[in-house]
Amino acid sequence: MLSNFIKRVAFEAFLTDRYVLDKAKETVRIAEKKGLDLKLPMMVGYDINGPMTLTSDSFLFPLAHVQRGVLALQHEKVRKSILSAWDYYTIKHFRDIHLGIPGMDIVAESGAMYELDGEFEFVCPIDFEKMLEMKQRVYLDAAEQGLKLAWQGNLSSRIACVYVEADGKNRGDLLNHFFVEKNSATTKMLFDAVKQNKSFGFENNRILFEPSPENVAIMDNVLTKKYPLNSVRLETVNGKIALWRDSSDRQDFCMEDLAEFSKQHVSKNWTAQLNDDFCFDISYNCGPKVSKEIAAQEMAEKVFGSKEFILTNTGDKKGDIFYDRNTIFFPQCGTEAHDFCREKGLPFVDVLHAGDYSLIIAAVKQIIE
Repeated sequence: MLSNFIKRVAFEAFLTDRYVLDKAKETVRIAEKKGLDLKLPMMVGYDINGPMTLTSDSFLFPLAHVQRGVLALQHEKVRKSILSAWDYYTIKHFRDIHLGIPGMDIVAESGAMYELDGEFEFVCPIDFEKMLEMKQRVYLDAAEQGLKLAWQGNLSSRIACVYVEADGKNRGDLLNHFFVEKNSATTKMLFDAVKQNKSFGFENNRILFEPSPENVAIMDNVLTKKYPLNSVRLETVNGKIALWRDSSDRQDFCMEDLAEFSKQHVSKNWTAQLNDDFCFDISYNCGPKVSKEIAAQEMAEKVFGSKEFILTNTGDKKGDIFYDRNTIFFPQCGTEAHDFCREKGLPFVDVLHAGDYSLIIAAVKQIIE
């Protein structure tokens, strides 16, 4: 039986008691098949785009009933975490302001870093020089093609995310991202941030600089740390890069063009993952693997003080799927993750969104206790 509180929250989310109870029982059956003791401590993970917000919503406004559902999951052995490809500060803003649940842990940048009790932990970091070498190629290629770029404000050295011609509503919709709305720079403001270095000039409202590693590092620091997701157009002018703010997208630049541009940055060291909001993630693929699941496992070991725990996650992409024996995955219905789980015969419990997912976990705790 479900508690009256869970029933009320389910009713408010237009879910029946039977739906929640059946999904909870399905979860218990998967746990039994995997030999999991559901009385163990549990870290419950949430992807943002898809389960918590519309995938097309760059403002990241929570779906109806999500906050109420997440808040309804309260148990002494349950710890809740947001696991996302977004950068740490975007996730923190979403968690604290939009969702309004600041107590949740954060796994950011597809598992390259996480925050635990206010401290940053980086998973298998590499020298930032390697990241800058890759970014230098991106800047140069974009300048040669006259493209417009915006960088996500990633903190880790293993994963970057770059948007291309992505300000428009039907593209990346970056102009509606809260960081751009509240922290939009002019070209002069960008120049003011680098002008102490004499390698940068300012002519006709454009910033000019030699594309040396040192100059690229200075400019990139401004575009990722001070003004993340602010789009700048680039061109080559007499061997230099010209850069300026431009809110207009090249409408002839389509997803096929983005795919082709992203392929230029795939190498033996870097992998490009195309996204449908006119951006692609660039990940360092040498050495130990980095993923949301690996970061969540590492974080949970520190939280619970042992390896005896259960991890769950909900998401819409293959990168959200958890595979280890001590995990249960809850794909969002009708998504890439859902289809992949069915095709590969992976155990899963499909859900509508983060709200019903939370109620299902809460119901599981009631069933086993």
